[in-house]
Amino acid sequence: MHSARAFGLRWDSDVELRGFSAAAPAEGSADVVIRRNMGPPPDRATLFAANRVALFQDGFRYTDESGVAIDAWGAGRVEWTAQPGANGELPLGFFGTVTAFLLARRGMLPIHGSAVAMDDGAILVCGAAGAGKSTLCAGLVALGGRLVSDDLSALIFAGDKAGPSLPAGRPGIRLYPEIAGYLQQAGVDCRFAPSIDAKRIALPPRVDADSKLLLKAVVLLGDEQKSDARPLAPHLYRPVWMSRMPGAAMRDALIDWTGRSLPIVNVDFQPELTQDFHGGMITPAHPFLTEFAKENRASRSRRRVSAYRK
Repeated sequence: MHSARAFGLRWDSDVELRGFSAAAPAEGSADVVIRRNMGPPPDRATLFAANRVALFQDGFRYTDESGVAIDAWGAGRVEWTAQPGANGELPLGFFGTVTAFLLARRGMLPIHGSAVAMDDGAILVCGAAGAGKSTLCAGLVALGGRLVSDDLSALIFAGDKAGPSLPAGRPGIRLYPEIAGYLQQAGVDCRFAPSIDAKRIALPPRVDADSKLLLKAVVLLGDEQKSDARPLAPHLYRPVWMSRMPGAAMRDALIDWTGRSLPIVNVDFQPELTQDFHGGMITPAHPFLTEFAKENRASRSRRRVSAYRK
């Protein structure tokens, strides 16, 4: 049995959950239990189907391009069925699409974005695929930040005036080899994990796996976001399918509330990577981010002085 922690939940599985932070086995029931089904996928009545996802009254099925079918019931029971001769591992889609659906069924708001902790809060970076979310977060880590989540982030709403919080998600950042190299050259204490594609999975300094950080600001990458009256709406994870799942109206309301209540910073991210990483800053054209990083460094320095005086 393998246990892991991610998004504030305990996950128990009969195979290793490589995309999450491994955890020691604990007493009590897990939040999500994952088991392999050795027979054919179960027959279920389909309500809606598109691409590789089918939605049912009691859950959903995601079929990976490799042929692995992942069935979920409610928010806590998962079965996966692999083709004969498969490698016996959960596909990458489990840690993205499947996880996002399970989080949504628990009342969280899954966002296609990456997040970094700076001091006592977090910055959420959103943008279209290839816009540079992971690259910008890697730059913020090089400035002293700690990774919260990459590509999939989840907002938790406690119902108070403090605003949404971000739980720690996946522990690695998927980066192109060149960007991963700059991260190392910047002196970041970073390990690397195997990847199934051309990118490298960097494991940089990150928050504790059980952490939940207050969301301080949202960064939107790209010009097209500047005139959007609902700036976070395009960044809901798998929006077509999410619109068909239970809780869609609540998710829309939370997206609108977050967009009105938090600072939204538009950034045209076209970094000169050698200058950015070796110079110890993102770029002079990003005053908000560099100022945030300066505050983070100053706060960490104050904490070190305080600890020394004690």
